[in-house]
Order: sequence, then C-alpha cells, then structure tokens
Amino acid sequence: FGSTTSLPGATRGVICSGRCLCEAVLWTHWDHSGSLIALVDSVTLNIDPPSFARVLLSDEQSRNLGRWYAQRFIWYLNRRSNPSDIMDMEVIDSEDYALERAEDDSHLVFISHFKLEAGTEATLMDHDLHQLIREDPAHTSHDLPVPVFLDSENLTDLKTLKNHVRKSANMVVLLTPGILSRPWCLVEIVTAVRSAVNIVPVLVERPGATFVFPDEDYYARLRSGRVLSHEAMDAVAKQGIGTDELESAIRQLFLLIALPFSPHKTATVRKAEVLDILKRCR
Repeated sequence: FGSTTSLPGATRGVICSGRCLCEAVLWTHWDHSGSLIALVDSVTLNIDPPSFARVLLSDEQSRNLGRWYAQRFIWYLNRRSNPSDIMDMEVIDSEDYALERAEDDSHLVFISHFKLEAGTEATLMDHDLHQLIREDPAHTSHDLPVPVFLDSENLTDLKTLKNHVRKSANMVVLLTPGILSRPWCLVEIVTAVRSAVNIVPVLVERPGATFVFPDEDYYARLRSGRVLSHEAMDAVAKQGIGTDELESAIRQLFLLIALPFSPHKTATVRKAEVLDILKRCR
C-alpha cells in the first residue's frame, strides 16, 4: 500500500506485509486523514473496533492485558510530534514510560482519617490497598511511586496537604465518631469536593467506635457554631472555607453509600471489603 496526504507534517510511506495500520482507533478516539492506495493486489485483516472491545472486555485476563497495553499506547501516542495511522509503536516495556511514571506525584487514593480514632485502621487499609495494586500489573496505578497517600506516613509539610488531595483521583474518608470535628479532615473533604475528586466514604466497623451519620439537627448546630471549637473554626476559615461551603461539602459526602471496613475480622473478609473500596475508585 502507499499512503498519501495533503496534511503538513503527515507521514508518507509504503505499508509492507506484516505492518499494522490505524491501530490507534482500537485504543482512543481517532480521525483518519489522508488516503490509502493499493499499489498491488493485497489482502488485509480488518478488526472491527466495537467487536474487538466486546471480546476484550468479556474476559478478566484479556481486559487487564488490554488496559495495561492501552495505557502505554496512549502515553506513547501523546508524545509523538506527528501522530499518524502508520506509526510503529514500541510501547511494551518502554524505559521512558517507566522513568516518567517514577516521577509522577499523583495518587490513586488519599486516605482521610482522624488519627486518634483510626490511625491503625488507616495504616492497615494503606497496606491492603498497596498490596492489591502491586499484585495487579495491569492496574492503572501499578507503576505510581505512591498510589495510596496516607498523611501520617507521607506528609512532611501541612501546607502541602491540599495539593496532595488535588493530585488524588479518589479520597477514602474513614468514618469514625470524631472525624467531622477535626479541622484538617474537613479541609480535606472540602478540597476534594472543590477539585471534583471522587469521594468514597468508608464506615469503620469496630466495637466502641460507632459513627453517627449527620442529621438536620447536626447541620443546624454546625451553622450556629455549636459543632466545632473556636480553634477548629479558625483553622477552617484560614483555608478560605466558610460555613455554607463546609455544610454543602459534608452533605455531598453523605449522598454516597458508605462501604464497610472491618479491621478486626479475618484477612479474607478484610480483603473482600478493600476490593469493594478499590472498585468504587475511578
């Protein structure tokens, strides 16, 4: 085949036996430009993208492999100065891809918790989430240096707290009795709502640590200044957060169904719960 096009900077050349053409349409939105002309009698093997996608998604192993490849394909495609239908893609085990991912400071999950009440549970969840992600090479966050951010372990400067929330795709909020009285936890929740971070409320199921979901009486007390201490209110206000925005963010958090996390149950039960939490993440 010969390829011709009037677009400036476009690729021109001859497609020989064994070459792949127009692969990008399988992995992303793609518009074909130019013309493909048969120079001799030829046979092509055509793949229908919708049919390909259905087959890929029908099996977990093929789905994971497809996701692993697609992630690298798009990374490579976005770095081409002249993307074309006849690009040769060498994306498998790309050293450049690995190096760039090693410098990525984004997170899949930010764990928000009240340390005094849920420090141990947060550490346990951090470990379980890391393990599930590392065990799955096809997971989109497998190569991130810090896929799960736990401020008690990773935070060195409170001023950077909100930046870590913004750099996270998801926030897991561990619901324990006192979390809605902690100013930094509230700042994290508001920042997540402002930044359109996906929030996953998680109910810590532990004897003696029953979380009471806020009702209208709670919101009335919040508006009248009877929920937070003066120090907590000042800390929240210094971050540019008013009472109305705080109430709105808390209400938005509880529009979502909370998932359970039972740190004192068996490892099998806990793994199943963490898997459900991971599935809720985007």
